[in-house]
Amino acid sequence: PVTTSVSGRGTLPEDHPLLLLPKGMGAIMAESTSDLVLNVGCTMSELDFWGQPNMWGDPSVQKFIYVDIDPSNIGLNREFDLGIVGDAKAVLRQIIERVKKETGPVEAPRDFMAGYRELEEQALSSYEEMARSDAKPIHPLRLVTEAVEFLGRDGILVMDGGNTALWTNIAGRVYHPRSYLFAEGTGQLGVGIGFAMGAKLTNPERPVYIIHGDGSFMINCQDIETAVRYKLPIIDIVANDSAWGMIKGAQHAAFGQRYCGVEFGEIRHDLLAEAMGARGIRVEDPEEIRPALEEAASSDRPTVIDVVVDKEANLDVPVLFQMIVQLWLKGCPEPYCGA
Repeated sequence: PVTTSVSGRGTLPEDHPLLLLPKGMGAIMAESTSDLVLNVGCTMSELDFWGQPNMWGDPSVQKFIYVDIDPSNIGLNREFDLGIVGDAKAVLRQIIERVKKETGPVEAPRDFMAGYRELEEQALSSYEEMARSDAKPIHPLRLVTEAVEFLGRDGILVMDGGNTALWTNIAGRVYHPRSYLFAEGTGQLGVGIGFAMGAKLTNPERPVYIIHGDGSFMINCQDIETAVRYKLPIIDIVANDSAWGMIKGAQHAAFGQRYCGVEFGEIRHDLLAEAMGARGIRVEDPEEIRPALEEAASSDRPTVIDVVVDKEANLDVPVLFQMIVQLWLKGCPEPYCGA
């Protein structure tokens, strides 16, 4: 099986039969139970759990090969058995040539994917009702699902935020390199508009979308004026729950409904965008999401779509990521451990 880091999404199309979705349950099981890991260009940062058990195998048992063009990344955060300094494409081609020479033609069995794929699909199916919810306020997963489906295979998706980024990671599918932009190292907020402008400048023919929470939008929202000035028709989708959602969710889990410094007043991000010369659209009903995306896609100006999402639904970290934390603490469940 093959998977990627979050920022490496699109290296392989995510409908490839051997690819497991990054940070999905199938990928995590493969990472934690494989005899050998060939790590190509991943620094094993915080969102990769530093390459440590229980999300990965025990370094004393699981063999680990690093391939990176930067020698300082070899062995960063994770013990390794072999380090190779070199360009990823060149090294992988050499490995393929050597394997062909050493092994000859092999009928590669793929039934080992079945258990991983089943686990992945079980986790994703638990979100189907949320993704199609007609509830008002809008469920955040309904928003990001509609946006990703509208974006299609050729668009560039910028992910920015806390819980909003987690929902987007569940719904997002990427099919081309450099088509999914995210500050993976520690998931910094506020990078979305800058990333999107850079993507649009270098790929003017491709649609560029940002999905982020209202907190991350407000960090650098003034750069909408920069996008207006440089005539960059990016589409900025704001999941508006009037809060620092991930921090509020953590406070809710720890203290119930006692919140400190995490709630905002009512802010009309669409009107703020219009004040800077962009197009602004307000969405309060799930049936309005697609028409808003169509209107934004037809505009020659930047567009901010301010979407009012369910504050309660956005409080909880998606269940998939709660499961990941449990795996981090307790290890993988039977029958996958040691498979």
